[in-house]
Amino acid sequence: MIAAENTAWLAKLRYRLEDFRATAVFGKGQPCSLKIRPQTGWFSRANTPHTQAGIDAGSRGLLSSTVWLGDHDTGPEILCCLDDGPDQCTLRTQVMTLLLLIFDAARTGRSQGDPLDARLDLLLRGFDTHGNYFEQTVLTAEAGAPAIDPDRLLTAFAALGIGLKQPGRATALHG
Repeated sequence: MIAAENTAWLAKLRYRLEDFRATAVFGKGQPCSLKIRPQTGWFSRANTPHTQAGIDAGSRGLLSSTVWLGDHDTGPEILCCLDDGPDQCTLRTQVMTLLLLIFDAARTGRSQGDPLDARLDLLLRGFDTHGNYFEQTVLTAEAGAPAIDPDRLLTAFAALGIGLKQPGRATALHG
């Protein structure tokens, strides 16, 4: 089912993003969802215990009032703000670190027997300033491919016009 046609699901996503906006008082920019979703199957706590343990152990210091991590049967979801600067949009370094952690945990979980699908898609989702839903695939990670490294993740976001915001400055990226 196409998300844009599923009004109940869109209403739930809109509610999560509005709840995040209201709670993330220090967050600046447009709330967005970064979803890591398997091509098929489930990415739930019950089905991927090793992966979830790795995510839980590594994410504690990365979460805050401006970066949320949701646990869904269809995969983890990060809620954060996409800062809209004068030259480009940016994401905070802790969001990038959290994404790398999740991909690494999935890789490790697979090697420990988690039946996680071979393909994981990273999606950028949200609503634009006019309230229209958008969804873009940032990158796809195949199980047999090399691990997702910072350069690959940064390049994938740069292709969408999104850079990395380091404390005190934004780093321009060109893909």
